[in-house]
Amino acid sequence: MEVGAKILVYMGTPRGATRNFFNGPWIYAGAVDGVATTGAQSPATMAAPKALVLGQLVTCYARIHRADGRLSEPFTASFTVAA
Repeated sequence: MEVGAKILVYMGTPRGATRNFFNGPWIYAGAVDGVATTGAQSPATMAAPKALVLGQLVTCYARIHRADGRLSEPFTASFTVAA
């Protein structure tokens, strides 16, 4: 809920669903702008920077970039590509 803040989103290289560990390389996927009254819009839609195939496992991470330049700790999420 801050004008000038952003959520920076990065995507890892898609991989087979049985591979559990991933620590890079990361590809910049996009940003979600902060809004003073409502916060970041959810859900945000952005194009995947790599081609995705049904059944692949993808790990993404995001950081909040505050208007004054501070960065949050990264937070991650993994998902399986579905139709």
